[in-house]
Amino acid sequence: MGGSLICPRCEQGEVLKAQVKARGVQIFVCDECDAVWFSFAAIGVSPFRDLERYLEEISVAPSWESISVDRHE
Repeated sequence: MGGSLICPRCEQGEVLKAQVKARGVQIFVCDECDAVWFSFAAIGVSPFRDLERYLEEISVAPSWESISVDRHE
């Protein structure tokens, strides 16, 4: 991803690349407000989803424990 990206929703958190452990789905999630996008290009362009709501919809426990964050710093 290259460098940190500040969340366009809350303007405070960092958008992190992550993966839903149980599904293998790649997402991009804000570490502050839990906004989710499904591609890097969609961040700030497409509407965001709420992390907990999205996980519930795909029958995964609605928690940060259900995702694996890729922290390349």
